[in-house]
Amino acid sequence: MTLTVTKTKAGIWCDYCKAHWGTEFEKGRRQAVYTVVSVHPKSKNIKRHYCFDCAVEVSLWPDGTHWPLTQQVDSLLSQEELPSGIQS
Repeated sequence: MTLTVTKTKAGIWCDYCKAHWGTEFEKGRRQAVYTVVSVHPKSKNIKRHYCFDCAVEVSLWPDGTHWPLTQQVDSLLSQEELPSGIQS
């Protein structure tokens, strides 16, 4: 499995904002800044795009722990234990 986090090209909208607000609203058309690509037979190379605010949101856990996307990727690739105690 390969996961990569890269800067997003101009004109790509945040997937989370699109899903939450819809593209008919300006909030649903926020420029993405990060793209995460999973290369695995089951993932089919799906790209996930995050704006800055959504990237921060998925990096903060309910207990206040900050776990950046890049560290999440590294953890999954090394099959380490997740902070919540769940095995990857």
